[in-house]
Order: sequence, then structure tokens, then C-alpha cells
Amino acid sequence: AYLLGAAIQVAVLYHGVGKIRLLPHRLRLNPPEMSRVLRIGLPSAGEQVLMWGTNFYLVYVVNKLGPVASAAHFNAIRLESLSYTTGFAVGIATSTLVGQSLGMRDPARAQRVTRLALLLGAGTMGVIGLSFIVASGLYARFMSEDPAVTSLTATCRFLAGFVQFGFGSYIIYAAALRGSGDTRGAMYANLISVLGVRLVGVFVVGQMLGMGLAAIWVLLCVELCVRGALMYGRFRQGVWRTVRV
Repeated sequence: AYLLGAAIQVAVLYHGVGKIRLLPHRLRLNPPEMSRVLRIGLPSAGEQVLMWGTNFYLVYVVNKLGPVASAAHFNAIRLESLSYTTGFAVGIATSTLVGQSLGMRDPARAQRVTRLALLLGAGTMGVIGLSFIVASGLYARFMSEDPAVTSLTATCRFLAGFVQFGFGSYIIYAAALRGSGDTRGAMYANLISVLGVRLVGVFVVGQMLGMGLAAIWVLLCVELCVRGALMYGRFRQGVWRTVRV
């Protein structure tokens, strides 16, 4: 699927269907342009490595809790994708429009775009989160027929329902920062939240105290809200208005 998608995208660019056309003779190495790409891309790459490394550790801790906890954890994440895929879709649009606005030298437009994206993306996630709270058991039964797994999945879904707006805020503000070129700001916010709260918290709650999956999910929910607040704070600072890429 990935290979087919890549082939289609290259074909579309090569034939110039949109406003951008891929010209083979322009594909020579260009060190100045490559350095600009790396300056923007490397912080985002580091951020993703950090995120997935922490999540791998989380999976390790959850799997040690046993098959019921492991199944419930992954079922809860799959159900949560009903919410955060919407947020990430709006986030992609946010990055594009913020970058376009700054290219037009109109930071006020970029701020309006971000505000509207927050209402659309995080607002939609908040509504879906409300459904998680009201119908957590129904969602859980859709994923499993095992009573123990269903019960624990419902608990995780119920907890996550309260923080979907905060999760959405993180997605939108992070997307706005990346679209402006302030990828370092997004990386620093993630470093503080993911390392300081998620990684350390999972170690303490899951391994040192052995408090179980529900306690781990409480921690994960708190961390998402902290991350959203940090991204909002970075956006409010306004550094993104003057970033040169």
C-alpha cells in the first residue's frame, strides 16, 4: 500500500497535475537547500524517535501486566484512533495553511487558521471523547467478548474521554509550530512532557509501584494535557512568527 501510494504521488508530481511539477533535471544535489530541509526536519525526526522509543517502553511495561491488560490497552488505543485520526487530519491542513500564511507575510492569518483548526479538530475530538465517556462499555464490547478485557478496555476509554480536547490541542498547536518552521519548539515541548511525565511516570507507576493499567492510563491522560498546555504556551510566545527556514 505504501509503495503504491508513493508511485501514484510521484506520477502525479511528474505529470504536473497540480501546481507543482517534478522535473528530473532539477533533482541534482543542492547542499544549501538540503541544509534548510535538515534544519527543519531533524528536530521533528528526533521528536518522533523520542515518542516511539517511549511508547515501546510503555508497551514493555503493559505487557508485563499480563494478557488481559495487554489486550485491553491495545483495544483502547485502537478505539481512540476514532478520535485522534480526525485531529491529525486537521493538523496536516493547519501546517499547510500556517506555512502559506507566513509565506504571505500574514501572521494574523496564521493565528486565525490555528484558532479555527483548534475549534474544528480539538472540538471534534472533544465530542468524540464525550461519546467515550457515555458509551465506553459499548465501544469496548465491539472490540472483545472477554468480560475481563471488555471491562478494562471500558475503563481506559472512559478515562481517555476526558482528555480528548487536550490531546487535540497538542495536535493542532504542534502542527502550527511545525508549519511555521518552529520544529525545535515542538521538539522541546515534547522532550519536557514525554520524558519528564510519560517516561518517568510509567516507570514509577507501572514498574516501581505496580499500580496496574488503569493507573497508567490516568498518567497518560495527564501527560497529554501537559503536552497540549506546553504546545499552547510555545505558540503563545510568538517565536513562530519570526522563524527563518
